Amino acid sequence: MLFNFYFIENSPPPDQFLLKVNVNQLVLSNGPDQQNLLTGDWSFEIPVKKNYEQKNNGQSEPL
Repeated sequence: MLFNFYFIENSPPPDQFLLKVNVNQLVLSNGPDQQNLLTGDWSFEIPVKKNYEQKNNGQSEPL
């Protein structure tokens, strides 16, 4: 699962925050031939923590 998110404000994002996700359909797959569809109402809270440092030259390095 891949999440992309962006902060609209001009200030940098916080070093850590809680990402809340609501899902009402999941597709579970073991490959292109086998997929299972689950419907329901799930809510996830995922703690997000900064794991890199942005350098002055625009590159980043792990903390």
